[in-house]
Amino acid sequence: MRIAIVQNVTINDHRMVHSNGLARELVNLGNDVDVIIQMSSEKPQFKDTPYEVVSLPGKTYGVWGQFVFSRRLFKFLHSADYDVIHAKNPFSSILPALLARICGSDARLVYDMRGLWVDFGVHSGSIPWYLGGLLNWLDVKCLNGCDAVIAISEEMKRVLVERGVSADKVKVVVGDGVELRDVDAVKGEDGLVGYVGSISRSRSSEKILEAFSVLRKRVPGVKLMMVGPVDPGDEDYFREYVEELGLSDAVTFTGFVGHDEALGLMKRFWVSLAYHEGDYDFYNVAVPTKILEYMAAGCCIVATSHDMYDNVLRDGFDALLTEQDPESFANGIERALLDNELNRQLRFNALSEVNRFSRETLSKQVFSIYQRIVSG
Repeated sequence: MRIAIVQNVTINDHRMVHSNGLARELVNLGNDVDVIIQMSSEKPQFKDTPYEVVSLPGKTYGVWGQFVFSRRLFKFLHSADYDVIHAKNPFSSILPALLARICGSDARLVYDMRGLWVDFGVHSGSIPWYLGGLLNWLDVKCLNGCDAVIAISEEMKRVLVERGVSADKVKVVVGDGVELRDVDAVKGEDGLVGYVGSISRSRSSEKILEAFSVLRKRVPGVKLMMVGPVDPGDEDYFREYVEELGLSDAVTFTGFVGHDEALGLMKRFWVSLAYHEGDYDFYNVAVPTKILEYMAAGCCIVATSHDMYDNVLRDGFDALLTEQDPESFANGIERALLDNELNRQLRFNALSEVNRFSRETLSKQVFSIYQRIVSG
């Protein structure tokens, strides 16, 4: 098959980890794959890609950026010849494909909902609240106009069906998938706890610092490494907050690092962190890639008991799940940090469980959806 994977993000956006992995596996299955993304001058985080990268101008959040990407994508798809167009939210990736179909394209269309991007955009302030309802209405129209819809979780399917998407169209493929690697020798560094992912107040990242402040008083030598980009609007806030908590000598922010480097850093963690709180659909439907990669890296995981984590992890088996507050989170970190046997058992069980989320397994599930809609 000739396949296009489309998303209005840059090559170094964290969401490209899934597109990169999926494209590689589809090529391994004998397909010709293009990955169509937002133009960027950044050095790519992925090496030796076996697929073709097509870059178009655009912007992930904002009406104008969506319009620019959509317009250029329509021009490209109108003259292209694909068997399947696999478009990932936001809808600037799928709307041009739907218009190209009206103009004669025979490509089968898959809309991949890996998150409730409109809801999160309104919550974070990057999308005006008064546009939220209109954009979600348009998203549902796009979803129902496709041949198939991929949902990242059963909770995502439930929300989409409630909003008016045909249940028959929605197929659940859980998570982004991870590349399984040999990590038997990974033990972590004593006293190092770490977080990998985007850092912002909208993601409750300040709660990790509050929990670490409590932990630091009990375990004076502990260090915290936060790996990932800090939201541009929050950079000053986090720098000042670390100073206010008296943690400047104990907390490291790495900023953005490439995917392989991030994996190498998380293998150093003695305890790996994931914190979320609050009952929001856009978080509840998620299956965070970092959780699967923590598991694949043989990490000892401490997370809050939240739908997005409860759907993957089991408390006391492959992770410690705590209440959604900094004090309880600090208690969980302390326990995992100091109890070596517990730490070892959680690592072992996480490694044994991650096989069901392998990149190869999930990519085959996606390819079977392609085969069904092309042959049907």
